[in-house]
Amino acid sequence: MTKDAVLALAMGGPDSIEAIEPFLKNLLNDREIINFGIGETLQRVIANRIAAKRSIKVAPNYQKMGGGSPQYPHTKALLDKAAPLYEERTGVKLDVYIGMCYWHPYIEDSMKALLEADRRESYRRVILLPLYPQYATVTSGVCFNRVHKIMALTAPQGIVCRINQFHTFEPYLKCTADRIFKAAEKLGVPMEEAHLMFSAHSTPQSVIDNGDPYVEQLTEEMGKLVAMK
Repeated sequence: MTKDAVLALAMGGPDSIEAIEPFLKNLLNDREIINFGIGETLQRVIANRIAAKRSIKVAPNYQKMGGGSPQYPHTKALLDKAAPLYEERTGVKLDVYIGMCYWHPYIEDSMKALLEADRRESYRRVILLPLYPQYATVTSGVCFNRVHKIMALTAPQGIVCRINQFHTFEPYLKCTADRIFKAAEKLGVPMEEAHLMFSAHSTPQSVIDNGDPYVEQLTEEMGKLVAMK
């Protein structure tokens, strides 16, 4: 049977209280996403100190979420539901892989598993899917860079497709808008009387000045959501 593969990509999150500090060390030591401008060795020293202090501070928040980040189990549950729908609509079986930058399962490990499966039976298409609706060099860009470093040495046999962003994809917008409408209904507030506040992760101004499209795409998405009735 013809097969495709999807590799879902994200930053990742600690899966236990003990994993918080090493996760933060991995994140803060990645000069591709955070560069203190002080040299690699000194950044490592400072980053590790920050990680140690920060892990203690945020541990109670992770306790409230069940002792770890829900990102991986939520992602796996979503993709496990998507795979049979993909096969139903395309007639092509979909193998699902999840790769994270800063905690298990790492992108490198998931790519290794994908390539091993590809050698046994070639995938028709490999889809690289960041879990970020908007593209930013410090999120999707970092994920793609890790994958491309591996593919520079060993690439899948089939076509590789990159989904750079999906912030204006109509089904995604509709899903988001439906959740907003349901929240207003739950509060008993008509949408025309509701105040809607959008919140998103920030990115350094220097990144935006270098042409990163993140803020522009956020603004575009918010405009489309506000216009939906």
